[in-house]
Amino acid sequence: MAAGLIQYAFTRKNLPESVHEVTAPFTPRQNGILAGTLLSIALIIFLLVTMGWITTSNISTWVVSAVGIGAVALFVQLLTAKNVTSDERSRVWAFIPLWIANAIFWALYQQQFTFIPVYSEKRLDWHILGSDLPPTLVNSLAPIFVILLGSGFAAMWTKLGDRQPRTTTKFSLALVTIGPAYWVFLTQVGVPKVAVYWMVIIMFIFTVAELTISPTGMALTTRLAPETYKVNMMALYWTSLAMGNAFAGWCAQFYSQDTEVPYFTYVGAVSVIAGIVLFLCRAPVQKLMRGVN
Repeated sequence: MAAGLIQYAFTRKNLPESVHEVTAPFTPRQNGILAGTLLSIALIIFLLVTMGWITTSNISTWVVSAVGIGAVALFVQLLTAKNVTSDERSRVWAFIPLWIANAIFWALYQQQFTFIPVYSEKRLDWHILGSDLPPTLVNSLAPIFVILLGSGFAAMWTKLGDRQPRTTTKFSLALVTIGPAYWVFLTQVGVPKVAVYWMVIIMFIFTVAELTISPTGMALTTRLAPETYKVNMMALYWTSLAMGNAFAGWCAQFYSQDTEVPYFTYVGAVSVIAGIVLFLCRAPVQKLMRGVN
């Protein structure tokens, strides 16, 4: 990350002049309102924590609610702004089902940081080649696969060019791919110590799905964004990731060794069904994009 920031500092002068301009800058009055709002939110959170209303056991519910309110507010702003054209407004409408699909995907993907570490510690057999490896190594599997597969995916999409699947189809593929990864867990229900290679297979599937949706989602967001509100649209995209992260934490409370069968079955099914529904709705969603493929 440090290297990336250093590179940006030295090369940002080569970027187009348009990226250095704020299309809709805040007025001094709006800056004051923003500062007051942020301070008020911080004070409210402090009071809720002090009064015991926000606790470690219910914080995911609070985060889901806060992110949901923020996302709705951003959608309302973009859909009602006077300086947004009809085509741009249509593209914002098209983003709604993709926002939901993205949130569902990340709710599954980010569980590698919720129940999967617990699964790794209690269920996986980390005694390999005479050595006892730390269960925390499970969190290294996905990054390794991203490094190994990332360039290949980029080359594949580039080579396919106009023949590659449309964005809505890629979102559908990601959901239909990551869902069955949870069904792989079902093959090991009741096994006292699960071989690590099963988790390697699952994380491989996770990564394939992630590389299908993540770069696509960010690129699509910038193309669907109204000209005056590109930052707001990108913020909206990140709220879908935040919602997914929050749901990943919320879902983890339902996991235990006794609930593995229903947990893995239902979580995988939700993702697959969502992917199929989005695929079936791809034509009207694509139409709302007004020329953005």
